[in-house]
Amino acid sequence: MYYVYPQNLKYMKKLFYTLLWGFAPLFLTAQITLDNHDQFVIGEYLGYHFVEAAAVSEAVLTEDGENVTWDFSNLSSLQNLPSESVAPSTQPDFNSFPQSTLAAKDIATENVSYYEVNDEALRFWGAISNKIYGAKIYYDDPQDWIQYPMAYGESFSDDFGGIVYTTTEIDRGGTTTVEADAYGTLITPAGTFSNVIRLKTDMIYADSLAGFEIARYIETRYLWHDANNGWPLMTYSYIDAGLNTLETLSYLDVSPVATHSPLAEELGLTVFPNPANDFAQVDFTLEEGATVRVELRDILGRLVWSEAGQEMGAGEQNLALAVGNIVEGTYLLQLWVDDEVVGHQVVIQH
Repeated sequence: MYYVYPQNLKYMKKLFYTLLWGFAPLFLTAQITLDNHDQFVIGEYLGYHFVEAAAVSEAVLTEDGENVTWDFSNLSSLQNLPSESVAPSTQPDFNSFPQSTLAAKDIATENVSYYEVNDEALRFWGAISNKIYGAKIYYDDPQDWIQYPMAYGESFSDDFGGIVYTTTEIDRGGTTTVEADAYGTLITPAGTFSNVIRLKTDMIYADSLAGFEIARYIETRYLWHDANNGWPLMTYSYIDAGLNTLETLSYLDVSPVATHSPLAEELGLTVFPNPANDFAQVDFTLEEGATVRVELRDILGRLVWSEAGQEMGAGEQNLALAVGNIVEGTYLLQLWVDDEVVGHQVVIQH
């Protein structure tokens, strides 16, 4: 029997959970119904805080039913893992996932997960790990994460299967069962959220090589959603892989660190070099004159640097951004054109 060792579990955390967050927002009725297939936005940039899962009371974590209050206000962030919703066609492996309509990209690892979103379901088609073992997942039978519409008390099961590739090709198959098992109020360090629905997901899946099972996984997830955020407000996961287990817990910081604007294509905003060391050049094109200002924010939305607005004429423009004294990390550059804003991720490395 083959068992998953800790380094593999660390990889699994990066590959699956950073990019898991392409889950659906809620359209809440009196019965709290999840039906958000038209709510995903390309260009969203999000910061998830991973916390110590063992510090959370199991009774609070697993409480289900009606009008529940989950209080996680005392959590302390251990690590921030920013991610971004992107158009699948912008990613180099898009041709391997032609059904995908949404991709989620982890900023730090550059891992990408591919989804299909329609009025029936949110489906996971696979993922590419660009920096960790070069792993790839290709599902020919995709995994339904949500089937629309879904209300409190409803559930479904879905079989999935495909290929996992690291150093060799492995067959994977399993079953997912999802239940909307609770609703109520969620409290995290990011705030208090009412009218939240919680999805409980149970998965059993196995990896096989040449027809022989080499690994089996039993996984449970809890995901909390509300009507105002497209991504889960909080996610818990526990994987039992035989001799080893992996437990993760994260919450979404809802600070306005991301923006999406129809100006994006019009401006053609670019930043070079990126990652930047001492200086970065910001290039864009204005179709007509406007007042332009630039802000740089961290993944919590805090203002790190800004430049006063200036009048610019139509045509190609460039601004020099001095970043030599800014701490290394991932930031959001916001370019304000009059009263509209376009965002661009910037990585600073010294």
